[in-house]
Order: sequence, then structure tokens, then C-alpha cells
Amino acid sequence: MNPETNEPLSPAASIASADIAAEFAALTAEEQEKQRSEWTQELARVEEEIETLRTVLASKTRHASDLKRKLGITVWRELTDDMNQGLKNVRESSV
Repeated sequence: MNPETNEPLSPAASIASADIAAEFAALTAEEQEKQRSEWTQELARVEEEIETLRTVLASKTRHASDLKRKLGITVWRELTDDMNQGLKNVRESSV
């Protein structure tokens, strides 16, 4: 099981996980501790980057909403435009 998604691991992912576990087990206790420390630091950096991206995304989403409001683009208008475009695509398709 993938601990992040609770989904079964693919065969390739299972093999890769087993390989990583085997490589890790082959390390000395000191090397294992060093590897854990490196992984912990990398995880902290990645989580910090994710949080930064979430903050930037939220800011850009607010900005886009403000611009749409200024342009008079409402959720209803977007939905209507999307429906009209979908109907146009269906009418123009060869099916």
C-alpha cells in the first residue's frame, strides 16, 4: 500500500520499494542514520516548497477572481460559455 494514497503499489513500485529497503538494510547503522537525516532534511525542504506553491497558487487564484470580477465574468457566465462551446463542439463533430 502507498502510505500517501492508501492505494496498492504497482508491481514496479513494489519492486523499487523492496530494492530501496534492501539497499538501506545493507548499510551500517551509522550510514542508515546519515541516510535518515538526509531524507528528513530533503522532506522538510520539499514540504516547505509545497507550502510556498500553495501560497502562490492561492494568491494567483484570488488575483484571477478579482480580474474576472472586474471584467464582469461571473461563474454563471463561465458555465454558460462552457456549455455553449460544448454544444458547438458536438454540433461540429463528425459523430
